[in-house]
Amino acid sequence: TLFTANNLGDTLGVISNLKGSKNISPINLVRPRSSQFVYPYDVKLLTRSGAVAKIYVSLWGDGSIAGVNPQLKNRVTYIPVDRHPTLMIFNKDQSRLYVANSDADSVSVIDAVKDRVLERIDVRLSETAKSGISPEGLALSEIEDTLYVANAHANSIAVVRLEKTPSPKVHSKLLGL
Repeated sequence: TLFTANNLGDTLGVISNLKGSKNISPINLVRPRSSQFVYPYDVKLLTRSGAVAKIYVSLWGDGSIAGVNPQLKNRVTYIPVDRHPTLMIFNKDQSRLYVANSDADSVSVIDAVKDRVLERIDVRLSETAKSGISPEGLALSEIEDTLYVANAHANSIAVVRLEKTPSPKVHSKLLGL
């Protein structure tokens, strides 16, 4: 099975039976009773015991991550993040999903068990700096204590020390660019 972000179709494409007659099914990602374009951007699969447990899709135009649950007839839920979520990565055990919010100069950290945002990491040069560095790429260090964020418009890499248990008083720290 192949899962694709159909950016201009506002759907998640599910292409199954790749070696046979190919079945293509779109899953609508637009919120109920909404006419806003969501522009799906990236797709990540959460797997458990070798099977797809959930499909996460960044919705650039909606400022959210869609969670598609194949066990519940592809029911879609939404996790609000920040403006223009683009690329996403999981940590090794797939308990956390990191999301680059391109137009908000931030990274959202999602608890992939509870589907909620644990923290928002600001990757600007300073708290008073104007926005516009456009985080576009993400990478984790081998031991997953450091997040690297590629900032397209600042030609820089933000280096973030990750907090294992973020809270309102304890959070990840931008070390530098």
